[in-house]
Amino acid sequence: MKTYLEITLLSDGEKASVITSKLIEIGFQPGYGQHDFVYEWKKNVLMPQLLYFIDHVQEKLKDSKVLLKFQTI
Repeated sequence: MKTYLEITLLSDGEKASVITSKLIEIGFQPGYGQHDFVYEWKKNVLMPQLLYFIDHVQEKLKDSKVLLKFQTI
């Protein structure tokens, strides 16, 4: 499974380099093309685990003034 993340940066928000560093710290890799970042799961996960992970990402980026779009396949 993979979780893809697209980010929209606001002009008065955190710098892209800081956001990237925070996401790499929690296991995301920068992507190219349609998705900005990708997280590769080691195994299939259930919805509660996925929601916990998304909550963790939101907490990590709290007050960064970014919009997040997740897609897990």
